[in-house]
Amino acid sequence: TAQNSSHNPIERYVPDVRLQGGVLTYYPMVVNNTLTVNGNIITTGTVTGGLTPTTTISASTAAPTAADSGTTYELARAAGSTITLPAASPGLTYTFVVTTSVTSNNYKIITHTTASEFLQGAVTDASTVFTGNGTSDVAVTMNGSTTGGLKSTQLTFTCLSSTLWQVFGTSVSSGTAATPFATS
Repeated sequence: TAQNSSHNPIERYVPDVRLQGGVLTYYPMVVNNTLTVNGNIITTGTVTGGLTPTTTISASTAAPTAADSGTTYELARAAGSTITLPAASPGLTYTFVVTTSVTSNNYKIITHTTASEFLQGAVTDASTVFTGNGTSDVAVTMNGSTTGGLKSTQLTFTCLSSTLWQVFGTSVSSGTAATPFATS
């Protein structure tokens, strides 16, 4: 098993290399900070990567920054939290996982500029799929009941342009499921 300079298996960072006609059978190798596949140098320099940063949100409000892109946030406040995404910039990605079910108020994830940044995408709840329309939906609001926010809910927000975020995930709710997408 190839390893990087941290002695972690490289497969964790490069699970497989696909070529036309099948999967390359040779493992990638990192030697002296040079990534090599099938004898060909892919990159030299410092090989980094690995663990995804995780942060717990236990305050009533939070505002991730662009520098926090790639972070997984644990929503851990039973009284709910409002999270304001940073100004839209293509490529920013944030994942939110409910580790404490909301029992009062809401977990609300809202765009930075509600007049010009919108949400599209799909949130699945049991067998129902709710979609953001990309033109007026600016928040996902989970009330701990019909719109989700119960433990194990997981949503990922990825910025596609200066005006559009893609939402993907699974919501856990109780009662008759209703859309978590909101216009405010």
